[in-house]
Amino acid sequence: MHPFLGALLTGGVLYGAALLYTIYRYLFKRSGLKYKGKHVFITGGSTGLGLSIATKLFRKGAKVTIIARNEDKLKKAAETISKKGDGRVQYFTFDCSNPDVNEVEKLLDKAEGEFGHIQYLFCTAGFSLPNMFLEADQTFFERQINTNYLGYVKMSQPVAKRMAERNSYNKGSKLGDSGTIVYTSSILGVLTCVGYSPYSPTKSAIKALADIVRIEMAPHNVGVHLFLPGSILSPGYEEENKYKPEVTKKIEGSADFLAPEKCADILLSGMGRGDYIVTTEMLFEFINPTSIGSCDRDNFLFHLCMAPIAVILNYVINFINHKAMRDSVK
Repeated sequence: MHPFLGALLTGGVLYGAALLYTIYRYLFKRSGLKYKGKHVFITGGSTGLGLSIATKLFRKGAKVTIIARNEDKLKKAAETISKKGDGRVQYFTFDCSNPDVNEVEKLLDKAEGEFGHIQYLFCTAGFSLPNMFLEADQTFFERQINTNYLGYVKMSQPVAKRMAERNSYNKGSKLGDSGTIVYTSSILGVLTCVGYSPYSPTKSAIKALADIVRIEMAPHNVGVHLFLPGSILSPGYEEENKYKPEVTKKIEGSADFLAPEKCADILLSGMGRGDYIVTTEMLFEFINPTSIGSCDRDNFLFHLCMAPIAVILNYVINFINHKAMRDSVK
């Protein structure tokens, strides 16, 4: 056989195998996560993604704790959550922006005193205040670091310690038996988009945090998942648009915005497959082989085959950013 034909045949077999395995993972692979009777703790649980996750897991029989700053919104959320299902729900007012660790411990004691130890922690609290680097107020950076990054660290570390202390690592046990932590980052944590300098670095930090925590917690049988959603229709979106530069709006164009309920479905399905990284964007599935760094990968063969395409797509995204900036200063 001619060497070229042999290489072509080999490539075809690899790409075909990658495609078939990808279809299998999305349509058939399930890890059988169970939520009934489990304590699920959700930060930012009064609105948006957090509320949608809480509602869906309550219907699966989970004992759900939601926290947020606004008590009126929490009360309304608890009423919404409890309309259908046989779970239980409780809520606490708490500010997740760089909280005091001792206050976090007191909060966890109260939550676990009622519902037992936390089996699932969903970190969803966060917000976006975009602006150009030269124009952004310094408080934009500080506020988003405090909530989007330090809030996650100071909430997840005490929970992780509690999970590790009840380590169920023994013969026949599996990852996640001691607990599961879910970090919500963003597709903007791994992709470049001008106008998001106050926001994107905080989401990149969450991605790096999750990569390391996942490895460190594995011996304790604590699972870690990373959610990289695209644009979500949430109450904070209107506030975000007040500060979003025109060049950023031009780059985003008519990007599809997903309802929080749909995002929650995608996240929970990905966790059910056992995926470490879950995203709402099909485009990201093709570019992440060269965007996510040296972290755990859910589909090595697919990433290997898509790497050349991923390089091209990343160059295209970078070109779009540069062109938009050049056009904006003409």
